[in-house]
Amino acid sequence: PPSPLPAAEEKPDATVQIETPAEIMAQQKFSVKITVSNSGNARLTNGGLSFDLTKGLQLMNPPKTAGSLELEPGQTMDLTLELSAETAGVHGVRATLEADGVKEQGVKEFTVAEPEFAVTVEAPREHVLGSPLKLKLFVANNRETSIANIRATVAVPPNFEVVSGEEGA
Repeated sequence: PPSPLPAAEEKPDATVQIETPAEIMAQQKFSVKITVSNSGNARLTNGGLSFDLTKGLQLMNPPKTAGSLELEPGQTMDLTLELSAETAGVHGVRATLEADGVKEQGVKEFTVAEPEFAVTVEAPREHVLGSPLKLKLFVANNRETSIANIRATVAVPPNFEVVSGEEGA
């Protein structure tokens, strides 16, 4: 009789994938989704994820589960990183999974854009000395997406002082 076929070796088979938003603005927080999967036929044990970020990216909240991954065969786990980009340009994230007998990486490169908004100041052409001078500050978002945490400042001309101000919506 023919000899039986050797049993398939049981081992985990891990993958690491990274997803970023389609549009990322400098100076704003954004989320990165890290998906870790085990398509092998054995449990992935003692797993830990580490993250490398290009210069100019800041990790706002390290995920609590990144240092204690255990995945059954066929199981997938999603983790979310909250990041902020200090500057515009090409940036990248590398997530490295190390577990018993496994080392896998996911790498994602993406472009961070400068926010596009306009600030204008409207003032009358003439001003009577000693009377209030009314200035209007306009801030406009020229993008199709929202921009958050904008601060606009107007320098007061010499010999003038601010006597009141209104906040716009």
